[in-house]
Amino acid sequence: MSINKNISDFIRRYKEEHQISIAEMSEELGITKSSTHLYLKGVCNPRADTIDLLAEKLGVSATEIISAPAPEWERAEIAERAARLFGDLPLEQRERVIPLFLALVDILAGENN
Repeated sequence: MSINKNISDFIRRYKEEHQISIAEMSEELGITKSSTHLYLKGVCNPRADTIDLLAEKLGVSATEIISAPAPEWERAEIAERAARLFGDLPLEQRERVIPLFLALVDILAGENN
């Protein structure tokens, strides 16, 4: 996977996790909206000092920004999002959904074994 794609994916995950617009993200990170948009599209790499700035502002290492996520990263993120959504459900629905979700996780985990 290319560095452009890794940076794009990382910034996209951050944007989605924080549920912010490109403009809000640009302001938060101290970079132009057009640069943020180009990074998200994966059409250009930020300079090394910009990567360092992004890492500092996002509270991660520069290596984490330019590296591909660890295997199963996306699955873990999906499971985390689902768990958060379950937490917002009324208790009765939560009690019905969680065992079904855990059974599904077991089934999917079995596919990899």
